[in-house]
Amino acid sequence: MITSYDELPPHFKELYKTLPPRLPIPRACEVGGETSRATLYEKIGDGRVAALKDGGKTLVDTLSLLINMANLPAADIAPPRRKPTAKVDSAATEPRGKRDQARGEASVSEGARDSRTANKPTGKARRQRGEATAGV
Repeated sequence: MITSYDELPPHFKELYKTLPPRLPIPRACEVGGETSRATLYEKIGDGRVAALKDGGKTLVDTLSLLINMANLPAADIAPPRRKPTAKVDSAATEPRGKRDQARGEASVSEGARDSRTANKPTGKARRQRGEATAGV
């Protein structure tokens, strides 16, 4: 566990040299890896990050922020699972069983239903047609 500047990795030491000794909360959130304000205040409350008050302004100790970041565990992320790619041939596109045939029939019946309702007026056009026939 890292507890001092001397134990920091070289890239954190370089970053520390470019930053002021104390950071306002918004800048500390940026430096802390886009940490949210709530998370940063939680770390301050837990004592993992040191902070000072200057009037109404909270200033975060840069060294304690970097030490906290250096002590974070490495991410253990599994590689994404890839779906196997299937070769497309004419046999694969034709329905093979009852389930595939049922899907094919459903799409035909949906198409027929769409053609029946395609010319039917809806909404405002239906209301206008109803008003026109009501006055006859």
